[in-house]
Amino acid sequence: APPKEPPGCVAMPSPPQRLDVLRAHVLASMDPPLKRLFIANRGEIACRIHRAARALGVETVGAFTEEDGESLHRRVLDRALPLPKGATP
Repeated sequence: APPKEPPGCVAMPSPPQRLDVLRAHVLASMDPPLKRLFIANRGEIACRIHRAARALGVETVGAFTEEDGESLHRRVLDRALPLPKGATP
């Protein structure tokens, strides 16, 4: 079972058949298949990108500043890497 989304980053409902067709089309077009995606966004946009990547079975990675340490976009990533102290978003 996929991990649960944190509050505030809720998956949008989608007809399962349509999602399966889209997933098959996207995966068939990737050569070699995409395994990991670095998300260089913050906030809601990062959550949406993460949700789409998860639907395709792609791991998400992102970097965060000290100020973003407790932000939602940092918590939804599969792998979050801290930036050095003093870095700006």
